[in-house]
Amino acid sequence: MTTTVNQFQDNYHGILTHNGEIKVAKCDVEQTILHIDDNGTVLVKGRKKAYVTQIHAKLLSLMHYAAEGDIGFVKFRRGEAYIVGFRKNNGANKNV
Repeated sequence: MTTTVNQFQDNYHGILTHNGEIKVAKCDVEQTILHIDDNGTVLVKGRKKAYVTQIHAKLLSLMHYAAEGDIGFVKFRRGEAYIVGFRKNNGANKNV
């Protein structure tokens, strides 16, 4: 039985694989997005300190969906880190 998941409906956006599919890979690291600028540069909260990364070029058109506090999926390739997708924060941590 094969089921297709609407990633946008489940608050996942732009998860890329080598085949262009939308999917979360096991090796992708989840990091909290601290800041995004208009050029696709992203500041994420690492385990010990914050670091700067880039949104993958194929996802720049989806950049406006991401916001501070969302979870970014970071893939490390050849010493570079790229945001390959993100999950919207459900608002559970916001003050009422």
